[in-house]
Amino acid sequence: MGSDKLGLEEVEAAIGLTLVSDWHTIDQLRITEFGRITDDPDPDHIDPEWARAHSPWGGPVAFGFLTISMLTSMVYDVFDIRFDGSSRRHHANYGFNRLRLVEPVPAGSRIRAHVTVKNVVPRKSGQSVIVLDVRVEIEGQDRPALTAEWLLMLFNVEHVAGSVADATLITARRAATRGGVKTRKRNKGYP
Repeated sequence: MGSDKLGLEEVEAAIGLTLVSDWHTIDQLRITEFGRITDDPDPDHIDPEWARAHSPWGGPVAFGFLTISMLTSMVYDVFDIRFDGSSRRHHANYGFNRLRLVEPVPAGSRIRAHVTVKNVVPRKSGQSVIVLDVRVEIEGQDRPALTAEWLLMLFNVEHVAGSVADATLITARRAATRGGVKTRKRNKGYP
């Protein structure tokens, strides 16, 4: 590793390695904006006065999905992910095998992720799935905000570029031989 971050090219050799993200503040503005952009008006999150008077947590807390969404930023803290075209690998969220929201994150708290590379599972040519064990710590609390087994799909760039180029060429050839692109009829059970 050339820096404190793990390169996507090095992930297979890092099984068992735990990396810790920077601290991220979950302030009321972030919580309120998350509610606004997701159309969630729950006052437990976006109305501090209401939450102090009525919430079982004694004040406003982060949306669970906000805590989950912060995983992306925290992974950028620990993995050397570049968007300048210089990386030989790309990644994509592939979902979760397990995810639990253990403790709510009070407004104004700081969180950080402990990310362990659990496994790298080869799929088809040029693809692997990175299995990450993730625990999101709330500063000053014993119990985590979140625990998860998170999956990231890893693509080798030369396979991605080849797949797109091959698919485009095949589609163009089919269109040329049929006199145009043929559309499929919808299945009756689908909208």
